[in-house]
Amino acid sequence: MKFMTLSNLEIAPWYALAMYWAFSALRLKRIRVSEDPGGRLLHVGMMVLIFVLLYSERLALGPLGWRFVPDSTLVRNSGIALTFVGAAVAIWARYSLGQYWSGRVTLKEDH
Repeated sequence: MKFMTLSNLEIAPWYALAMYWAFSALRLKRIRVSEDPGGRLLHVGMMVLIFVLLYSERLALGPLGWRFVPDSTLVRNSGIALTFVGAAVAIWARYSLGQYWSGRVTLKEDH
């Protein structure tokens, strides 16, 4: 029998956020006006560029490749705690916006 370890616990808030995201998506209002495709393409393109810059091993040159936070238990545990807080804030924000939440700029019915 395996017990939940701290390293396994760090993915729990992501599962909770994904489940709440999926269930709350079922009760969204219909979109009346959406952003133009050019603006959406620019937004998605910038996000892809940012993720490539953040996670590319080839770009870890000089100071970009240096570790600036020590590898310690305190730092790891603080990161896990911040992940829980961040997921809780994301769930609260989605709950507060309710039926009007959208991942893009839109105008919903009865907005």
